[in-house]
Amino acid sequence: MFAPFSYQTHKFNPLHYVNLNSRDGATELMGIAEILFPTNSISGAEGHFNNVAQSLFIALAKTLFFLIERKMLFLKENNISNSFSLSNIFDLYKRISTEDLIATLQKDIESTNLSSLKIEKCYRCNR
Repeated sequence: MFAPFSYQTHKFNPLHYVNLNSRDGATELMGIAEILFPTNSISGAEGHFNNVAQSLFIALAKTLFFLIERKMLFLKENNISNSFSLSNIFDLYKRISTEDLIATLQKDIESTNLSSLKIEKCYRCNR
């Protein structure tokens, strides 16, 4: 039985196969979000709330992936394992306030030299 928040598990981790550094990583993550919170052929309030749940899941998953790669101490201080898994996404949501998470990410963004990033094409503005 699928019970991602149960402590009894067969150790299957669908996120083990998702690499957000690869070109297909975001698509794979969206596929998992669609399985957990289906929006296809669902309309009305249920479709809306499933869409919001997908967005939150994807944001938390990407944040966890980033923290595993760059902020291991932050995870350790908040007693979150350094594995990319559904249970750790839940722990990130449950244990860390939004304000603390934003402050941590903002510090990292401010310390990044944005001029070193190469942006090849702006898809939104067609440049």
